[in-house]
Formats: sequence, structure tokens, C-alpha cells
Amino acid sequence: MRQTAVYRITNTINKSLYFGLSVHPETGFGNHKSAAKNGARSPMYSAMRKYGADAFVMDILKVCPDKASADELEIFLIAECRDFRYPLYNIAIGGQGFGAGEQNPGWGIPLTEERKKRISEARKGKGKGRVHTAATKSKIAEANRRRVYSEETRHKMSDALKGRQLTSEHKAKISAGGKGLKRSNETRAKISAAQKGKVVSEETREKMKQANTGRKYGPRSEEAKANMRAAWGRRKERKYAL
Repeated sequence: MRQTAVYRITNTINKSLYFGLSVHPETGFGNHKSAAKNGARSPMYSAMRKYGADAFVMDILKVCPDKASADELEIFLIAECRDFRYPLYNIAIGGQGFGAGEQNPGWGIPLTEERKKRISEARKGKGKGRVHTAATKSKIAEANRRRVYSEETRHKMSDALKGRQLTSEHKAKISAGGKGLKRSNETRAKISAAQKGKVVSEETREKMKQANTGRKYGPRSEEAKANMRAAWGRRKERKYAL
């Protein structure tokens, strides 16, 4: 285990703070300055370019025996400052230094229940009321379209959603979001391929029957009627082909 220092960088002009971790804090501060000079994007780097790197000072708060202890201290400090509305440059909740994935010394090490609880407490109330811009929404949507889930992840997501009860408000939002949606031929083909060979259980059939019992439909457009006739025609062709 490597000793890890928790440090604080202070803007001496507006008193904003940044908390970080490093096994080499002496060189870490210089790296921050270099990153700001080279145009790296973060609230603190933008402030360094605005006020000048010399307006910032660093002090080491504590040298912890391992990264796990340093993570917990950093998470605590950031959460405390946010609770008291103290100006911070930190974007994340803390405990995420040393890069990501396999480059992180904590890669593959399960979180303890105590640490999970601390992270949960630090995150409570964060992000509520946030409104994303159209550009941000577009970037999120594009990133999700490229995301490929493994079969194991798909099963976990499915299990997590089983038995979930949607509120009437949630259902209304889903309905409103789907109205007027035009799917491309490629998307239609993918949906069709995914549905082929799918066996619906008797329990699901009964639920569908109950949901549609007494349901009243509004007047259908000529296009909708034509689509329904075409669908029935294809269904008959498949039936007789068998």
C-alpha cells in the first residue's frame, strides 16, 4: 500500500478551494499549473488562467496510510464544504484520483458497506433541479447510442426493473415522449428481428388482455388503417406458410 496525501489548493483572491489526492503532492501542484497553461478544461484551470497561477497556493492536509483512507477523507471534505455552501472547484464527489479503469489503484477492489454509505450521504441532493442544455442532451443521447451492454449487464438491468411500478405521471411522460415519434426503417427492422421467436408467457398475455379490456381508441387515420391492413395481411401469409 502506498501512502497518499490529501491536499487543498486555495484561490487567495476569491477563497475558492480544490481538494485532491496524490502520492507525489509536490509535483502534483506543478502538474495542475501546467495543465491550466496548456488549456485543459476544468473550473479550477479556468480560474488559474483568469487570476494567474500565482494566485493559488497548496497545502497538504494529511498523509494517509493508503488510498482508501485518503478517498474517504477527500469525499468527507468535499461533502462538508458543499453542505456549508463553500465555493469549490471540485466537480466530482471525490475519491476518484489516479485516472480511471485499470489505471486506478482501486480497480477491481469492492467498496466496503461503510464507504458506500459515505458516498451515498455525500451524493444526496446533488443534481436535483439541474436543467441540461439542448447541446448537453444531444451529447448524452449520442453517447448512449454508441454504448454496447454485455449480456450479463443486460440481465442485471432486466432483473433490477422487474416488478417496478410506474406512477401515472411517469406513464404520462413516456406516452407524451413517444407521440409523433417516427422510426427509421433500420430501427423498425431491428425491433422486428428482436421480437421474432419471442414467447409471451400466459401471465403476460393475461396482463395484456386486462390492460386492453374496455380500452377505447380514438378515430384512426387513413395511414394507420392502411398499416393495420398490411400487418394483418403479413400475419395471414406467415400463418398459411406454416
